[in-house]
This record gives sequence, C-alpha cells and structure tokens, in this order.
Amino acid sequence: MDFMRRIALAALGLVMCAAMIGFVGPASAAETEPEMTQQQAAEEYLDVVCASIAATKLYNRRVYQGDPVIVWDWLRDRFPQVRRATAALSRARAHAARNLLNPPAPWPVLVEDKVRIMVNSFLRESNLYARAAWAQRVSEWDRLDVLAGRLARKSSRVSGDIRADLGLPPPGLGC
Repeated sequence: MDFMRRIALAALGLVMCAAMIGFVGPASAAETEPEMTQQQAAEEYLDVVCASIAATKLYNRRVYQGDPVIVWDWLRDRFPQVRRATAALSRARAHAARNLLNPPAPWPVLVEDKVRIMVNSFLRESNLYARAAWAQRVSEWDRLDVLAGRLARKSSRVSGDIRADLGLPPPGLGC
C-alpha cells in the first residue's frame, strides 16, 4: 500500500511539473513582447496574490478555525474534510503559480526574478499540500502541513519585496 501511494505521489509530481511546463509556452513570444508597466504589473500581481490569500484564509478557517493549534481528536474526527480543504489549497497555489508564469506581458525586470522565486515557492507548496491531501495518517498530514507552512512564510517575505518594488501596500493592507 505504501509503495503504491509513493508511486501515485511521484506520478502526481511529474504530472504537475509537465503541466506547468506546458503552461509556460514558447519563450520567444515573451521575448518579443514589451514588458508590463509598473502599474500593470502591480494590478496583475494583486489579482493573482489576492486570490491565493483568499484561498489561504478559507483553508485556515476550515482547518484551524482561528486557532494556531489543532486539537488532534478534532483533526481525527474531521480528517476527510481537512484533506478536502488541503486539496483545494493545493489547487489554488498551483493556479496562482500558473497565473504568475503566464502574465499578459513579461514582468518588469525589477521583479522578474522575485516572481520566479514566488512561482517556485507556490509550486513547492502546492506539491506539499497535494501530498498532505493524500495522507492516510493524521501525523503525516501534520508533517506536510508544517513544511508547507514554512515555505509560505518564506514566500511571504519575497511577496513583501515584490510589493515594495511595485509600490503596493504591504501584505495585509492591500488585500
């Protein structure tokens, strides 16, 4: 059983990577297009990130219910619902990464590398949340959720840098 689950997770990771590569499209089209203005980049960035923030808030309401600590008995009783919420957050993170990878025009040079870091972080978070959604044990789900949470904290620092570069308010004030 454990071996089959590992194969399924590996296949899921490969499918996600292949899908993300397919969403990138040809690099030559991005090279010929003029890059977005700072205002356009700010609007595009907020559209993507605000949707991701909304998904995270919904996840926190469903799973943590406003408390930073989860009671294990509560978690065991509602594990199927928690796994569904985790899968939804994984899809939201993958969607955000895809949207950041495929802007209407290339990102400004000022934030291009930082956006790439955000995309990588969102993809890694999505992968961890997807694995947590398939977890069979509460302890395995908890371990993966903690790892994804650490990545989210790192990406929030990069998000703050992007917001500063684009002249946006800090996280929590804009959306």
